[in-house]
Amino acid sequence: MKSVKSRRVLSMGLTLCVLCVLGTYLYSNRDDIVRLTIVSPAYFGLCVLGLAGSWIGSAMLQQVMVRKFEVRIGFVESLGLAIVTSAVNLFAPLQSGAGLRAVYLKRIHGLSYGRFVATLYGFYVLLILGNSLLASASIAWISVIECREGMSVVLSAAVLCLIASVLAAFLPRFRLGAGWISRNVSAVLDGWHTLRKDLPCLAQMTAIAVVQIGANLAILWGAYESIGIHLNLPELAAVGSLAGLSMVLSLTPGNLGINEAVVAFTGSTLGVDAAQGVVAALICRAVTVVLLLILAPSAAYYLSWRQRFRSPELSHEPQDHADHLPSGSLTDTMATQECELPPGSPAQDSVTLLPE
Repeated sequence: MKSVKSRRVLSMGLTLCVLCVLGTYLYSNRDDIVRLTIVSPAYFGLCVLGLAGSWIGSAMLQQVMVRKFEVRIGFVESLGLAIVTSAVNLFAPLQSGAGLRAVYLKRIHGLSYGRFVATLYGFYVLLILGNSLLASASIAWISVIECREGMSVVLSAAVLCLIASVLAAFLPRFRLGAGWISRNVSAVLDGWHTLRKDLPCLAQMTAIAVVQIGANLAILWGAYESIGIHLNLPELAAVGSLAGLSMVLSLTPGNLGINEAVVAFTGSTLGVDAAQGVVAALICRAVTVVLLLILAPSAAYYLSWRQRFRSPELSHEPQDHADHLPSGSLTDTMATQECELPPGSPAQDSVTLLPE
């Protein structure tokens, strides 16, 4: 319990610090920001379409992954779950929406927590691999073909992320022993290997991940164009892919401040004023908040209705030790009655996010 509370206090403290830094930056550069005007509000529509494409891609990717574990989930249900997850992540740190998704899939469809984490592992491997590959290629193009200087640090970071994602994608099965942690690590790796060895499934997941990355680039492109800032394709790919990589951390609610800093820093290395990057990132955030305020209540009601009136459709696969996961950013939000935790785990601090 102490570890969970300390993580939450640390996250809250970090969020307050980020808000102070962001507020100070906006105040210090208020003259530059005031001079920026919305010259093409029609591009907000591109941001909306990009967000819709990102949620649709997330829903389809989830469908493909859980189908390998004999779990059938409808597209509308999966889309609603993607929207609600995004809403939770927007207001809670450390990808807390994943905990809600895990509890829902466990209760309604009988998907074990271990297998859910395997799908989450696969999602992040594809996300990091795709974004880091795009970032490395676009920054290399800008450095070599366009002969711009000062990109070595950014390029090195992108290449390191690419190497790490490749190693994670091809991580072999291994067992550290008979302990509780090793059993769960093995269960997650077994689930990822189940997804990876099915080549048609892997091809589907890769194609959907590419579409989702493209949708995220469209959101940022629309935000920049709305304030009259024009980026060429390599520049947009570099800024958008590095911003996508920063979303993996999500140390603050909705990656607040971190995403804005990455967009501003990357843009400044490309000759775009940092204040313009911050404004573009804030436009993306504003459009996201407005859409989630409109869509999330209906999606949450739909999912709650399914939970209340539909009997769980349990998988035919036996539920084994994969259900038991260590405390962390994912399991902090899992219902305690759904998962047996080892002695000393913060079970009393877990929260059920969906109503009975």
